[in-house]
Amino acid sequence: MCKKALLLSLTLATSMTTFLVATNCKKNSWANFSGVTAVLKNTDKPIDDVQNSDIEFKYNNSSQKSQYEVIFVKITNRNSSRRAITITYYIKNKATNEISEQKSISFVMPKKTSEIEQDAEKIKFDFASSSEGKLPSEIETNDLDISNFDDTKYEVVVDDLIGDDNESNIKILYYLKSKSNGEESNVREIKLDFSLKEDIDQQARKVTFALKDGLIPSETLPSSIQDDQIMISGYDESKYTIEIKSKISDDAKGELELQYILKSNDGQETSKTHSSKIKYLKNSSGTIISIDDIAQNVKFKLKSKNASDYLASEIKRSDVQAYDYDSNNYKVEIKEFLANNEEQKITIKFNLRDLSSSDVSENNERTLTGFKKETSPLPPTPPEPPIGGETTEKTLRLAHWNTCRFSKNALPLPGIKKPKAKAHAIASIIHNQKFDIIGLTEVGSLEVAPKMVELLNELEIKKGTNNKWNFVSGDYKKSYGVSITQKIDRTADFLYKENKVRPVKVDNKSGHFYDNGNFEKHFGGDYNEYARTPFCVKWELLNKSLTNKDFVFAISHFDGPGVKDGEVSSGLGGKIGSREANEAWNIPNVFSWMKDKFKDSDLVFQGDTNIPSGYADKAFASLKSDEKMLMNDNSENATSLQKSIDGYSQTYDKMILKSSLKYSNPGFYKLWNFIKDDIFGWQNGITSYSAWKDYCDTHYPGSVTATNGAVYGYISDHCPTFFDLHFE
Repeated sequence: MCKKALLLSLTLATSMTTFLVATNCKKNSWANFSGVTAVLKNTDKPIDDVQNSDIEFKYNNSSQKSQYEVIFVKITNRNSSRRAITITYYIKNKATNEISEQKSISFVMPKKTSEIEQDAEKIKFDFASSSEGKLPSEIETNDLDISNFDDTKYEVVVDDLIGDDNESNIKILYYLKSKSNGEESNVREIKLDFSLKEDIDQQARKVTFALKDGLIPSETLPSSIQDDQIMISGYDESKYTIEIKSKISDDAKGELELQYILKSNDGQETSKTHSSKIKYLKNSSGTIISIDDIAQNVKFKLKSKNASDYLASEIKRSDVQAYDYDSNNYKVEIKEFLANNEEQKITIKFNLRDLSSSDVSENNERTLTGFKKETSPLPPTPPEPPIGGETTEKTLRLAHWNTCRFSKNALPLPGIKKPKAKAHAIASIIHNQKFDIIGLTEVGSLEVAPKMVELLNELEIKKGTNNKWNFVSGDYKKSYGVSITQKIDRTADFLYKENKVRPVKVDNKSGHFYDNGNFEKHFGGDYNEYARTPFCVKWELLNKSLTNKDFVFAISHFDGPGVKDGEVSSGLGGKIGSREANEAWNIPNVFSWMKDKFKDSDLVFQGDTNIPSGYADKAFASLKSDEKMLMNDNSENATSLQKSIDGYSQTYDKMILKSSLKYSNPGFYKLWNFIKDDIFGWQNGITSYSAWKDYCDTHYPGSVTATNGAVYGYISDHCPTFFDLHFE
């Protein structure tokens, strides 16, 4: 028998759900068969009402309809909540009466986008005549023309306007609100280019004034300032000349007002008189007030809502009002608006801008609290693994994967507005690669691990492999030092096959965080600890015939690559910061702590170390002779992804073993191969990037961004690493 590839890519044709089918065949009977396409005639029909007669099979080569027949079509499974059905069928060769093996396909009909979301997508923005002469940062909502919506049904709410004078554009955050029932669309974002006219008065308004170097504003009275002590910028000196017409000193306030005109060098144009102020100078009372002092007084409150009635995530920027500042002279610019339902708070990061000068305050942060507690149940505590279970296996495949911002918002859970296919893709790869234990890092929610276990157990049943998965979570809020403050990494999780291995409790806990007690600042710097301290679990292989069958497995996500604020260079080259360099250097100290804590000498470390290619020998120079790096530090082992298909960048991900146990097959799964290997567990025929993106767009509309696409960052920006550990 020859076996043609099973091609089941999902497409849409004239509003009908279709899929392509090819059959197992004998070469002499089926060599020329082109396959069939199955079409669901009415995608609006409820899943529970779909019958065999609603499914139409079309021959890809219409002339073959007389030669072949689709028989024994049966709907074997329906899932109304997912709009999914499973169909089984056979193909009959009419000439030979040969019948193919049974085939099946599960597919999901696309969810209908709600009417309000469709209408929100159509809205158009343009600049009204009142915007003329204004800079992007000066544009307000009433300077916009908003069209292409039914104003009898909806209100367009502009959530925020962010003007960029340097780039000459404005970002508009908006949503649509129903006038009848208050339903709101998702917040959307568009960017409008701002065409600045070559107007001399507009150019004049860009001019800024400050004291020249050497003069300290807080020590200089306005009345003492001379023209030649003023630094003027913000205009093109090759085209224009500034003429200061007058200076008005206010020593009581510590302000100097300058009235000026802008002249073209060819003498053809002269602006009208403009005014600007140099503020925060010395005043006659001796009190020094800066824009940062004024910004310190700014507060925020809800305009008309009671915090206790809403989740933090239900509050929009437009629901919040800034106060305790002079809004005629200053503008509050919100940079980040971060809702945290778990902690029942909103964090607002902002600057204060002086409207009469170019002064902007330092970054400030305020917190609104008292929001409604999220009522969704906490993720389940993993069930106790079986004690006394048994396997004949003598090898475990151990893996680690930085899963790239894997948060609750990516999960297919009730209430999540834009879930992704990410969890299903990760589960498919874990199952396909036959990992027995895998550590996940860069996980942003406690709900990820239980959902992954659910999907893996679903796959085991679908594939007939029948392993049983469980998990151990390391909650960084219960760890040490700066690890507690990490936003992207909420947990470090282990997923494992509980029919092969179990976590061993130490001090009544399945897993402990390294306590940084013997950490060394070998390369100097600010952190005397790991940014995300290693999470360590002791494991036992459930093979009763073995004596040495336990080991300790640690995972970590090192500090981000490069020298950042507050960090110093490691001096190793490669732009390596002191934090990640120190973390690499301290792996032997982590092993020493693990050996003492868990009373075990078989030790494993895997993690995203952010040590770039070519520098492992220097950063990990502290490794002892019995502490072995399992993959060579060369371009062939680059495990971080580039955005381009088949592109890989750095050898960030490392595996280190300190053990007398034997190992084999150290390597990694090239993540770009996922779109070629046809291993996705919920639909066959994913053998190209376009097929994978079509699946994501169909089943998870709007989840794929144009910036990164459907693999890089969507599944992850790292490959999973693994090796086999052998027990005797």
